[in-house]
Amino acid sequence: MSPRDNTAAQLLSPFTSSENDFQIDHMTDQLSYNPPPKGHVNASSTPVIPIWKPGSTVTYIIDIGTLPGPVNVATATIALASAAQRWNDSLIPVNFRPAGLGEHATFVLKYGKRAGNVSVLASAFLPDHFDPTMYIYPRAFTTPYLRDMDKVFQHELGHVLGLRHEFAATSETHSVQIGCSNSLSVMNYHSDLNFGIQPSDVEGLEALYKLKSGQFFKGFKVEVVDPEQ
Repeated sequence: MSPRDNTAAQLLSPFTSSENDFQIDHMTDQLSYNPPPKGHVNASSTPVIPIWKPGSTVTYIIDIGTLPGPVNVATATIALASAAQRWNDSLIPVNFRPAGLGEHATFVLKYGKRAGNVSVLASAFLPDHFDPTMYIYPRAFTTPYLRDMDKVFQHELGHVLGLRHEFAATSETHSVQIGCSNSLSVMNYHSDLNFGIQPSDVEGLEALYKLKSGQFFKGFKVEVVDPEQ
């Protein structure tokens, strides 16, 4: 059984990479940029900015078997649904919703224990990543993060939409900028969880999703991904 197939046996209800970790420590809106995979060669080895098909719906399921107990399952389920609704309420070009029973989901949320940097709360993926899994880590279930877990998921869903960190231009490779800098961006690292989606985040996403498949932006080729395929 695929971990992304929503079945009653695996899931409570029908309700990832290191650069996309979220730590407590936007968008100038940094766009994601994935270099060609190792061993992959094309005529130009063109770097890619992946986005979802505008107007599409990104669905998710929660692998409850990985979460530590029913209380934490309920907490994560409610928090992810709340974060998804916050993005949806912003009228972005892509919607989030839980996958229906028997429906193949775009991504799965799992609980994991992270080796190394234990300050990380969660991690996610970019639209064209080979492993569409969002992870929530043990620290997110401790005080004070547990109460505001939806803020953590707002940040991670930003990555799922194709956004990099606010500071990516200076501290991370493989990114390009669209829009203006905003230190309050949901895609920044913050000293606490008193933050959320900003108008600049939404404006940056709108500009990003106006780009067409095959179009070049600052030397990077736009790749449109259909979440239903």
